[in-house]
Amino acid sequence: EDWSLTFTTDGVFPTGKNPFEDNRNLGGGQYEVTPGLSYVKILDPAALFFYAGHQWAIPRTFPNIGKVEPGEDFRFRFGLSVSLHPRLRTSLYTAGDIIGHTRTRGVQSAGSDRDIVRMGGSLDLTVTESIRANMNAVFGVTDNATDAVYSFGLSHSF
Repeated sequence: EDWSLTFTTDGVFPTGKNPFEDNRNLGGGQYEVTPGLSYVKILDPAALFFYAGHQWAIPRTFPNIGKVEPGEDFRFRFGLSVSLHPRLRTSLYTAGDIIGHTRTRGVQSAGSDRDIVRMGGSLDLTVTESIRANMNAVFGVTDNATDAVYSFGLSHSF
């Protein structure tokens, strides 16, 4: 069977008036768009997946800072998901971001380019027809990646 191909797109809108004020993490302050492609191949009871995307941020001028041009971001993710039971799935994956230099007032910001690679795993349980539980653990592989992130989520379908 062939791979299934899906085109994706994400949009981000700026939050707050100026992300550089008051040392608050209010987001990046730019409009961003990220088109991408997802490939999936089912090998029952497993699925191989791959994602590649490219994020563009629209430059913006901030008071007391000047024009900020974020670096472009190439994103990828690949891995394997296995159905252990009709209600239980597990996944192992590698994900990364290759981020270009940010420029402020036309000057390249030192240390603004980063290569971030993470490895992770998740466990998904279908509790009922409308409720799913997800546990996720992600570990940074490169120096710029967060050391570890653990999450638990519940989703409800209506």
